[in-house]
Amino acid sequence: MPEVLLVDDEAMIRTLVRNAIKVAVPGAAVIEADCGDKALRLAASHVRFELVVTDIVMPGMDGLDLAGKLAADGHASRFVFMSGYADPERLQTRLAAFPCFAFLPKPFDIPRLIQTIRSMTGDGSGRPEPVRKAAVRRPHQRAEFRVDWNRVSPLDRDFRRVAGLNARTNEICAGLNSAFASQAGWIRRIAANIGAIRAVQRRLPARSVTISA
Repeated sequence: MPEVLLVDDEAMIRTLVRNAIKVAVPGAAVIEADCGDKALRLAASHVRFELVVTDIVMPGMDGLDLAGKLAADGHASRFVFMSGYADPERLQTRLAAFPCFAFLPKPFDIPRLIQTIRSMTGDGSGRPEPVRKAAVRRPHQRAEFRVDWNRVSPLDRDFRRVAGLNARTNEICAGLNSAFASQAGWIRRIAANIGAIRAVQRRLPARSVTISA
């Protein structure tokens, strides 16, 4: 029975990806962890994973450091990296250390996730086909497989909803950061003007006022 290691700090995402793995690789045992340290502890009791599906940005150890340790210890050689924050262009140097990998930017749909997992695990029977480096670097390449849409559609809908909420939250945070930055700029301008006014006031001669009855 093939074993797939799934690592993500969000429980909802793990549930969706776990179900997608079950569709892509029938009979696979999915080992789950919510952080890199726990994944390494689980890996110590397993000889080798057929595939590792991991988020990149996580508290503590990130997904790329985790993958490097798993590869160095011989626990895995095929990886699917997911992230809604990491830029693959900036990660090229670190990703180049893995001969067989795929990168999925969040949000992504469930059929694409299933397609990527199947391309990384062959026919899902536990006997993976040889994967060339070029093929793995193009996860969007079409593959011939059949999808049970009765199972995939609800997962796809839920995943899109969660991903959409995450994207909207990121937009709101970005807007707040922009507003705070703009507000800080105005505060600095006001403070500078007040400082200039006080400097001028200090240079003005003091006037005495006499009041006669």
